[in-house]
Amino acid sequence: MVKNSSIRGGRKIEMKKIVKKSNLQVTFSKRHPSVHNINAHRNVIEACPDVNIRELNAHLAQLVEMLEVEKWNGEALDEVREAGRRQWWWQAPVDELRLSELRQLKNALRELKRNVGRRADLLQAVVESSNYRPFLVPGISDFGCEGNEMNAAPCITQMYKFDQDLYAGF
Repeated sequence: MVKNSSIRGGRKIEMKKIVKKSNLQVTFSKRHPSVHNINAHRNVIEACPDVNIRELNAHLAQLVEMLEVEKWNGEALDEVREAGRRQWWWQAPVDELRLSELRQLKNALRELKRNVGRRADLLQAVVESSNYRPFLVPGISDFGCEGNEMNAAPCITQMYKFDQDLYAGF
């Protein structure tokens, strides 16, 4: 078995004080052939973080500027909201309303509930009807029209009338 003299792995390195001060700044392993290769590699590694730091600082500055703009917008929105509370009593918190305003609000909410109930009943009746199709497919119509293009205008007119019938109660 012939051993190659160029292979140096596994050899013991003598522990001694490094005399040259420039060599003290470089850390190296047995696997690297020279200190200069390690030093050149180290410079490349150290150059990258500087670029990242500059990019991150620029991004941070941009985010801080955006935050300031949003704070300003929030303050402006608070001012508008407060002005609305003074102008329209129903936008004020319920705890701040007077008794007469609370009664008006209660009546308005009851009316809203009735309107929503009527609308839900109307939509439920339309859904339960056998002719209702929520998504019209070209060529198929529940409005008594043929599927060809010549009858498209009468179909649209009938669809418009049907849609207006839905909203007749409101």
